[in-house]
Amino acid sequence: MRAGFVLPTRNVVTGSAAPSSAMRSMVACATRLDQLGYDSVWVGDSLLGRPRPEPLTVLAAIAAYTERITLGTSALLPAMRHPLQLAQQAATLDLIADGRLILGSGVGFPNDQTRRELDALGIDYKTRGARAHEAVAWCKALWGGAAPSDPRFWQLEPGLVMEPHSVQQGGPKFWLGGASESACRRVARDYDGWMPTSPNPDVFAKGWQLIREEATAQGRSVEDITGCTVLTISLDANETVAEQKLRSFIETYYSAPLEAARTVVGCSSGTVETVMDDIRAFEAAGVSHLMLRFAADDQEAEIDKWAAQLIAALRT
Repeated sequence: MRAGFVLPTRNVVTGSAAPSSAMRSMVACATRLDQLGYDSVWVGDSLLGRPRPEPLTVLAAIAAYTERITLGTSALLPAMRHPLQLAQQAATLDLIADGRLILGSGVGFPNDQTRRELDALGIDYKTRGARAHEAVAWCKALWGGAAPSDPRFWQLEPGLVMEPHSVQQGGPKFWLGGASESACRRVARDYDGWMPTSPNPDVFAKGWQLIREEATAQGRSVEDITGCTVLTISLDANETVAEQKLRSFIETYYSAPLEAARTVVGCSSGTVETVMDDIRAFEAAGVSHLMLRFAADDQEAEIDKWAAQLIAALRT
């Protein structure tokens, strides 16, 4: 299993450190993960809902200080960007990163925060899904693929090709978040990976089976699609303390009881061995790439404390 961390870029806005200092800490954290042997680092995307630095710019900075680790967005919101600009930005970043970019994407959570962002951009909230998928299709076309068969939101010149070309042939891979049946079928048809916030391995396995069946029906090889999920973890030698830390983080972050949040997002607490049992269960369900996030206000400190032990366990 490949594994990486979602970097807490929200801390640049919400933390006590000066934003420029916090930004340098993000880059240093990614560099540390690269050196430890993790496979990927991920950054989120939000304009107004959960404000944070622009993700592609952050990843460009990280790319300049790392050599091996994959760089990803979790999750980019293509509906908020013109595909011509997005295609150029992503291709440029892929050049800087020497082909290490993955564009994890989503349509935005169905909440008032997403609506506020789209309203500010003059974008119809109800069309965000269709708009996001068309933006992805246009990016692929600009990188040398087929154009959308019936474009609705953008009319671009036929045969238009983006230059310079990215390192990855055909452009960076797009993965899609979301766990609905329609999202799974869309992954099977049009995306290179699936990255839901599955609450448990059984839920992931159900969606993964649907993707496998739909991909086969579409004539795609299932091996061309990566199964990924996000898991929030809390580690401590004392399992009770670990659970308390998880509860505090989740209930603050989501403004909901831990029990309710656990029906939507994946969480695991305990010792390294206990958490590894949960990770292996996700692996058995079809997860081949795992995004980890520590349940802590100071996630960088948790990475410093636990990341070496965790990667050692993951590699055994």
